[in-house]
Amino acid sequence: MSFRTRFVAGSAAALLAASIIPSLQAALALPQQLKHRSVAPPGREEMYRRARTFAAMTRGGVVRARWMADGSFWYADGAPDNTVIYKVDPAAKAKTPLFDTPRLRAALASVLGHEPPYRGLPFETFGFLDRERTIRFSLAGQDYVMPLATYSISKLTMPSRQELERGEPRLVRDDGVNPQVRESLSPDGRWLLGEKGYNLYARSTYDGREVPLTTDGVEHFEWRIGALDNSRAALAKWAPDSFRVGVMKRDDREVWKQPIVHHLKQNDEVEFAPLAKAGARMGLTQIYVVDLLARTQVKAQLPDENDRYLAMFGWLADGSELLFHRMSRDHKKMQLMGMNPDSGAVRTILEETQKTFVRGLGTVPRWDSGLVTLIDGGKRLLYLSERDGWDHLYLYNINGTLVRRLTTGQFPVLRVVDVDAKGGWIYFTAHGEASRPYDTH
Repeated sequence: MSFRTRFVAGSAAALLAASIIPSLQAALALPQQLKHRSVAPPGREEMYRRARTFAAMTRGGVVRARWMADGSFWYADGAPDNTVIYKVDPAAKAKTPLFDTPRLRAALASVLGHEPPYRGLPFETFGFLDRERTIRFSLAGQDYVMPLATYSISKLTMPSRQELERGEPRLVRDDGVNPQVRESLSPDGRWLLGEKGYNLYARSTYDGREVPLTTDGVEHFEWRIGALDNSRAALAKWAPDSFRVGVMKRDDREVWKQPIVHHLKQNDEVEFAPLAKAGARMGLTQIYVVDLLARTQVKAQLPDENDRYLAMFGWLADGSELLFHRMSRDHKKMQLMGMNPDSGAVRTILEETQKTFVRGLGTVPRWDSGLVTLIDGGKRLLYLSERDGWDHLYLYNINGTLVRRLTTGQFPVLRVVDVDAKGGWIYFTAHGEASRPYDTH
């Protein structure tokens, strides 16, 4: 969160006018013979001094409200060298400083051994931790944390370069056409899932060791942590327990191989890449759940049919099911399905059919387009459907029964932004004005 940048419309013009008018008045008062005397331009040091003090002469600017969990928001005010963060309670119409600046500066001075910079807050960015009860900030390359209840500031020990590299997802696939695929980090941060030699491995972020998870992958029949399209939802999906993960295995052995000729070497080289052409055979994709501890793979009990797309959506909060989409090749039928990770049994939660194509997929399925939003810990879901000609939200139970329709009207809902399950509110974006159909509200 950066709060020192200011964009003040008209400030430069106002200051320029203020400096020109006194100069004109002084010039009119000079004797006629002095008006033609040349004035030496300011030196380099003076020009730098003026530039550095200009920011302190501006006030106000753009207010960027940052909402907090309790319904209040904070914003930064003041010049960069004397910034104050205010917390605003909209219901009470009250504004108070978020920090006790003198207390914060005194606490930081005792840690630094000298007076911190500026006159106000001594840092330019900060972030909340521990449910907004602690802040983290940086100063002179060092990170600090400070509980708001005690103002006791302590340094954060930075990990070594080797430790940082062990926890950084490595690039595992880059074909130059589709988005790059990197290792997938487990929810607990202990494992990184990757591809190597057509198989899967798990790499420890603690000591860097690699654990092979599969061994039967071969060229054109390989394990993947991500599909070949540009869908984020096609990537590997970790279970909440961080020991199981949903992955894909792709069989392109019977797909047409497109020759690619490389002319830049002394002798031309030919590479053959699978390319599913219209009307021809597609690759066969299957979904598996891999157990890192047992090193076993459970296959989803789906028929081996080629004319379909599969993409994983995610897990229920209790880890009891992996949800995924199954789309027909002509994009006219889509099913939201659930897979039992222990047995591989699948069930259909809901099904959407259109005479043309299912909403928002086009020629390349974008499975992350917001069709499904889980709520109430996975007990219910929001589904975005164009069944009446407009994209609208429908509420379903996780067993597939329709609870009710949530939005209606001659406008398209775009996506769900957030859900207040306790208050019973859904926040979403949509196009709403007929005269300005592409404005987002």
